[in-house]
Amino acid sequence: MLNNLDLDIEKLHRSFWILLRRFRNLLFISAFLIGIGAVITYFFIPYFMEYISKPVGKLIFLTPIEAFMTQMKLCLMGGIYLAWPYIIFYFSKNFILPTKIISKKTMWIGITFAVLLFYSGSLFALFVIFPVGIKFLLSFGAPEIEPLFSIGKYVTFVSMFVFVFGLLFEMPIVLLALVRLGIINSKQLASQRKRAILGFFILAMLVSPSTDVFTQCTMAIPLVALYEISIWIARLWKK
Repeated sequence: MLNNLDLDIEKLHRSFWILLRRFRNLLFISAFLIGIGAVITYFFIPYFMEYISKPVGKLIFLTPIEAFMTQMKLCLMGGIYLAWPYIIFYFSKNFILPTKIISKKTMWIGITFAVLLFYSGSLFALFVIFPVGIKFLLSFGAPEIEPLFSIGKYVTFVSMFVFVFGLLFEMPIVLLALVRLGIINSKQLASQRKRAILGFFILAMLVSPSTDVFTQCTMAIPLVALYEISIWIARLWKK
């Protein structure tokens, strides 16, 4: 009995160091890829700034280092965006797949859709919702009032809005993972449909860059569609 206990402790100790080594490798590889992505992003910053500044006109900086720090922030966020697929793949392969909760095929499908949904949500927010929302907010101005936007705060606002919307598009992955684990099922998702739709519209009201109904509906409707798709896939899994 003691021998078995010693073996279990030794196995647990070995597993701990293996996981720690994998986590360290994840940090090193992520930092390296984010660094490369940041360098690539640097060359595209002028195009990004030109696009997001069109609705508001000239941007200003309030401190000597604000413009520089804003560029560094954009480089970092761009690096994370570009390295995101590999980070998800490495984490899934080394931390989720060994648990045998899911098969390798399911993992690949999940990663592919997770990446596609994240980028789709971010691009949808940047090119569809953001321009409409900003124009609506600026429409409340007056001829005698000139809007002035700090480059640091403005870029942070746009970047966080795009990033959050990308995360919201990951909802089907989270729901289907819960279904796969047996925590919820398609019937429960369907029964909570009305509450979910109400929640999406409330969330759109809170996150939307403007207060007009059109922009909020533009945000909420894709989330409703993703929820319905999740229910449909969950039903197919049951069959």
